[in-house]
Amino acid sequence: MEKGEKIKRLIKQLVGANPNFPIIGTVTELQKETCSLALDEDLIITDVRLKVSYGGSENYMIQYPKIGSRVVALSISGELSDLMIIKVDEIEKIEINQNGLVLLLDSTDGKVCIKNNSRSLIDLFQLLTDTLKGLKVFTSTGASGTPLPDTQKKLIDFETGFKSLLK
Repeated sequence: MEKGEKIKRLIKQLVGANPNFPIIGTVTELQKETCSLALDEDLIITDVRLKVSYGGSENYMIQYPKIGSRVVALSISGELSDLMIIKVDEIEKIEINQNGLVLLLDSTDGKVCIKNNSRSLIDLFQLLTDTLKGLKVFTSTGASGTPLPDTQKKLIDFETGFKSLLK
């Protein structure tokens, strides 16, 4: 029996006559905007969409499930080629993009990315840190030197802290 026929038969067994009934599976592989689901040990459905929006919109939210986690998929049209993830048990990463504003929460490295079309938060913090490290002020005897060692230490701690949180 062909894979497609086996999938159709198994789905009919699982959901009965309603082809739009949710399908529960285990994530076996992740790509950028799709994943593969195992319905049983030898039946895998590929190219299941993670992005729920239609038409290739640049405004979207994607929940990336952990490999091995259970998910619920649904096909609005009833076709296997239209399956999309609607529920995730264990989230590894969340990406939101709204009119060029991007928010990425990534548990794989424990970091957050916030950016828009022209700036990122980590770049702004780096610019601030670099500016403060080289800060000089004008005094009656001329330009001051660089910040004192205790201030430099605090700047290094600040830089280390934001780099451990932001990407």
